[in-house]
Amino acid sequence: MVNRLGVSRVSVREALHGLEAVGLVASRPGLGWFVNAFGVESLVANMASGMAFHERLLPEFLEIRRAVEGEVVASLVGRISASVVGRLEDLASHMSWNASRGKSFAVQDRDFHLTLVDASGNRMALALTDLYWRLILAAQAQGDRKSTRLNSSHTDISRMPASA
Repeated sequence: MVNRLGVSRVSVREALHGLEAVGLVASRPGLGWFVNAFGVESLVANMASGMAFHERLLPEFLEIRRAVEGEVVASLVGRISASVVGRLEDLASHMSWNASRGKSFAVQDRDFHLTLVDASGNRMALALTDLYWRLILAAQAQGDRKSTRLNSSHTDISRMPASA
């Protein structure tokens, strides 16, 4: 690689370690470097660590998540299972209960959105939703305790018609 790229061994080694840090390659002692299989999960984990230190990105990412989730919700009307609707209703009820007592409901809110998007079967939308909630919960753990308002849309969504 050094000759082919015209760079030093140190540059190649640092580049490989950088690729390893983001999960794209793996070193196997005595065997060399190997390309890892692509996975949405590793992509999300790397995006989360990269975005964690950029506060401006979170509101922008929220816009993207809302747009994606809006399409997902629209695609589920009439084909979501009764068990998923029941789970959404339970989560919306828990959020209302916690909100009425001034308690946090971030975990139930996360579970609501993950349940909804998971029902679509769209792995990329699920990965983006998971990434968003990882960032939100990390921000809250670091002291950003801005309260999340309970949006009536949670209850509205949980009342969507289930598939027969």
